[in-house]
Amino acid sequence: MILKLALGLDPDRYDVKVVCLRSRTPFLQEFREQGVEVIVLGMGRYFEIRPLWRLYSLFRKERVDLIHTHLYRDAVYGRVIARLAGVKGVISTLHNSYVWRSRSQLLLDRLTSIFADRITAVSDAVRKFAIEREHMPARKLITVYNGIDTGQFKISSQETAAVRRELDLSPGQLAVGTMGELTKQKGYRYLLEAIPEILKSAPSVKFFIAGEGELKKSLLALRDKLGLQSSVSFLGFRDDVPRLLSAFDIFVLPSLWEGLPVALIEAMAAGKPIVATDVDGNCEVTGRDTAGIAVDPRDPPALSRALLELLGDPELRRRLGDAGMERAQKLFDVRIMIERYQDLYEACL
Repeated sequence: MILKLALGLDPDRYDVKVVCLRSRTPFLQEFREQGVEVIVLGMGRYFEIRPLWRLYSLFRKERVDLIHTHLYRDAVYGRVIARLAGVKGVISTLHNSYVWRSRSQLLLDRLTSIFADRITAVSDAVRKFAIEREHMPARKLITVYNGIDTGQFKISSQETAAVRRELDLSPGQLAVGTMGELTKQKGYRYLLEAIPEILKSAPSVKFFIAGEGELKKSLLALRDKLGLQSSVSFLGFRDDVPRLLSAFDIFVLPSLWEGLPVALIEAMAAGKPIVATDVDGNCEVTGRDTAGIAVDPRDPPALSRALLELLGDPELRRRLGDAGMERAQKLFDVRIMIERYQDLYEACL
């Protein structure tokens, strides 16, 4: 999202620099290849004086007019240091409902929010959490959806056929896919527990999970315990998301909580029908029953029923997929996000 924003802002109006507080970032090379300047400050621990002093000095030396923070630590430090350095405009974005934060962390986020001119939330669900649980000032909070380049998800039938061959899918064989970090948040355990019931009625269906994360070993162990080795493939990290999505017939996201799940937006842009849990930003993305079927979290039988319904009804899959594609283009295209943030920057300055 930050890369798209940095590249999309009017270059005659904005000189953009991306600052990374931490000591490293896996996306550094990608930013630099796209011509975006990235300054890495090298913070290894939660609190270090030298990187924070470098941040203050950078704001002063470059005479920064506006900062836009995106993560918790960056917001807490960035808001305060920006004001001390005389930065004119301060904006923070909340990317999730921080249900896992401690009371002291939520308090620190709220207290430093007084230094922000505006706080954007990536969904109404995140905005509601910030107001009700973090007690941030409602007058400062607005919702700005993250955006993707929806045009990237138009994949040729020849390329789709090639991907399906790579995944060892035969013509006409149905594929259910998902992607994201392999963490507790994504609820993949419940998806695996739902699959045996699905295979009783649809034994040829294949399931694919793309992504890496701390739970990979335990999820693989659960797959093997359930005897799903021939039906479920873990694909690891993928950098060809539009291409991979084109091979799926259904996209599923069994999350326990979400801010604004970009994976769902991407699946909708690819025209895929959705099965997703009824949590936070999921239904805000899909429009509840507009682009897919909503199910309760932590409920494998509900996941089984919803997926079987879609697997057995090609017309329903087509209708939900078309509606999702239209919704993604109207609400979640990157051009809309860039315009909204550019308007917000102008208002703050």
